[in-house]
Amino acid sequence: MARINVENIKQAIAKQQKYIKADSDGVVTQINVKEGAPAPMQLPTVVIEDLNNLRVVVNINQYDVNKIKEGQEAYVKFLDNSIKGRVSSVAKSAIKTMSASGSDTVVKAYVDLIEGSEIIKPNFDVDVEIKISEKTGVLKIPNEALIQDKENRVGVFVLENDVVRNVDIKIGLQNDFETEVLSGLKSGDKVVLNPPATLKDGVKVIDKDVKR
Repeated sequence: MARINVENIKQAIAKQQKYIKADSDGVVTQINVKEGAPAPMQLPTVVIEDLNNLRVVVNINQYDVNKIKEGQEAYVKFLDNSIKGRVSSVAKSAIKTMSASGSDTVVKAYVDLIEGSEIIKPNFDVDVEIKISEKTGVLKIPNEALIQDKENRVGVFVLENDVVRNVDIKIGLQNDFETEVLSGLKSGDKVVLNPPATLKDGVKVIDKDVKR
């Protein structure tokens, strides 16, 4: 029976195709086998990747995931390059990831590159900005100017005649760098960046470096 089994195996091998044909176009980026060496148990023999259709995997914080929708514009940034992309899908469930501060709960979103780029390679780490909303003709200030009190009121210090005034403002859209001002300021107002905790309303200051 053993000899019969061996013969059957030999016949099955003889009938196998000499070559394996890929299901899609691509480039061989990994070969994990060597002739005569044992085949790896948990690795694919060959990896083929389509370098013309790259996809970026983004970990979205659980508190921000409701802002991310399929079809939103995105910008994939690497070094000084910004490549246009689009959110193709958002995972239906969250996962736990480990970081230096502990475990984080994230939801994976997938961004397809609309514009091809030879600069970005598979497995690169890149930065991704996803456009969740857009406005034009708005008044905005740097986030460094914002101050918030214990009652969650938002304000800024405005410089007038070398004296600062604490002004309450109403804010709208925000990103990591700037905030839209809906009311409380007008175009041309000078605001204090990174105001110290000791700064008080009515204090006289020197206008040393102004960012409008």
